[in-house]
Amino acid sequence: MLRTVRVENHALGTVDYVDSTGKVIFQTCARERGRVIFQIGTSDPERAVRVAKMVHRDVAAIDLNMGCPKPFSTSGGMGSALLDPCDRAVNILKALKAADLSCPVTCKIRFIVDAEEREEVLRAHTQARNTNAPLPQVLTVPGGQAEAPDSGGAALAEDAPAPGIPGIRSLQASQRLVDTLSRTGVAAIGIHTRFPHTRPREAPTTSWFGPVSSAAGSRAAILLNGVSSLVHSFEDIQRLRESMHPDGAIMLARAAHWNCSVFRREGPLPLRQVARDFMRICAQLDHNLENAKYILHQMCSVADPGRTFCPDFEEEDRRFAGELAPRIAPCLNLRELYALVEDPAMFDYFARGIEASRREHAPLPGTGEPSAKRLRLGPTGEPEPSEDGVVRVPLKLTPRLFTPGNPPKQILNGLTSDSLKYETVRCDTRRAFRSTVTLDSGKAFGSENWFMNKKTAEHAAAVVALRYGLAHPELGVSDVGEVFSEIARD
Repeated sequence: MLRTVRVENHALGTVDYVDSTGKVIFQTCARERGRVIFQIGTSDPERAVRVAKMVHRDVAAIDLNMGCPKPFSTSGGMGSALLDPCDRAVNILKALKAADLSCPVTCKIRFIVDAEEREEVLRAHTQARNTNAPLPQVLTVPGGQAEAPDSGGAALAEDAPAPGIPGIRSLQASQRLVDTLSRTGVAAIGIHTRFPHTRPREAPTTSWFGPVSSAAGSRAAILLNGVSSLVHSFEDIQRLRESMHPDGAIMLARAAHWNCSVFRREGPLPLRQVARDFMRICAQLDHNLENAKYILHQMCSVADPGRTFCPDFEEEDRRFAGELAPRIAPCLNLRELYALVEDPAMFDYFARGIEASRREHAPLPGTGEPSAKRLRLGPTGEPEPSEDGVVRVPLKLTPRLFTPGNPPKQILNGLTSDSLKYETVRCDTRRAFRSTVTLDSGKAFGSENWFMNKKTAEHAAAVVALRYGLAHPELGVSDVGEVFSEIARD
């Protein structure tokens, strides 16, 4: 985010935070201003404040992510690495509170395992996973009651669990964490009802929520999180609130990814309709392609642990998800993605503002100056060459997507008799590369995106040539879908 520029996109009616390649990193609008929470992954108070000051007038709150257990977060001291000890998190939250922001500051956490129990708990959990044994449970708190953080836990000592299971010390450590964070001045604390070492397929530790959340007193609101596996309708949400958190709110992430109509009071909608409505919004707002594909993948993740379906549509939704999932990855632009759920002619209707938006607001790499060299769609929806005669398509490509031993350049060489000519330019201010491949026909193809090395930039150009160049009859190939699926496999 620190590398982006705030752009008021009048063509789409949005506020876009755009990086130096023209990619929209964050997009919002006036209608969302009082609803969208901007979550920060950081380990540094100064950077957190800089980002918060960029966006605070466009969002409802700034949230510090202290719950993500993934290595890409924890290796940088972010996410759940902030939980214990929580000194860095306290410093970040205090810095945000002192930054004179126009919106509240919140944070999201998980339960923690006390230092004295941690080694044994993690060893037992790892052993159970490696042997496919039943995963260790945790101390169950009868009635959801427990002592204050510093009371010693005498009343619960007789209920202490077996070795290797988070017990009273961990419960009280979690209470102390909430007590400490609530005193930083945060407006709310989201509590994910699992530990950093537990995974979504494991049942949430709901019995700890009451005693842990009570440690905040009246200093901060509490949000119940981590219960998506218990929800497939608005009725379920209401039931959980009444039974677990009658005075507070529930935060859902995975359940919303699976089917965002879970919040609909009248009941959820079929997945096919939700996917279509989502893609219509993507078309209207020129949404980030990678994110749109990610959301569709989440909708289709029938194997996701804990995945729930509305019983009324389960068979229909499973069939739709199974048909859609393998067709998402090969799509190179929003129009192709849209065509998976509805007639692409509707995309042209909904996307009327996209071209004006791209001409007006997409900066050139390393500058911040507007560029007119954007993706142009012809009457058939295929890209047209830009002023320099090159067909450029927004394309994010990483080597891990290549079929082993058969990268895009090799596939392109094998399908053409052309002597292919690659040209690569370097953006010195960003140390990034962008390539163009020219066929004997004179047609040139490349990616709009810039890459960190020359080889990947050339592969990206080859992918665009495979998808769009080989579709031309004079090259003797009319359908490259099978070839492209080799390259862009998920």
